[in-house]
Amino acid sequence: MGNLKSRQTFYGGIDARTGEMHGVPCPKAESAATTDCLTEMMYRYPKAKITICRDNAKRHRGEETSRFLDEGNAGLPPEEWPLTLLNFAPHDPEQNPVAAVWRQDKNDLRQQRLEASQFDEVIAAFEARLERQVFDFPKLRMYEAS
Repeated sequence: MGNLKSRQTFYGGIDARTGEMHGVPCPKAESAATTDCLTEMMYRYPKAKITICRDNAKRHRGEETSRFLDEGNAGLPPEEWPLTLLNFAPHDPEQNPVAAVWRQDKNDLRQQRLEASQFDEVIAAFEARLERQVFDFPKLRMYEAS
């Protein structure tokens, strides 16, 4: 019998002004999930200029994502783009504030692992933490869209 590993992928965005995090669960990490997350962020913040911090993974910089960004920015000059990109090294919480949120939340869950023993309980606890916690990292304000 093989060891089946349960997985859940999350994409997310953090409001640099408020420190509120919004996680989007996705079936798997792929370009379609990236554009779905961006669509969700644009829906959630319809008048905001959104800065996307991405870790340069192939799914984040693929043709589908590039096309989505080109359409979303509709030929505007860069200073007027509703969607701006910042590229970081993969999984680097020192650069990417979203990676820092993932790391902090995962560490908190590991410390309290006895509270959630089933995979679905762990995922529910992870999502609840994301939605109720306000994050404040020293570098977070650097990425605030003007």
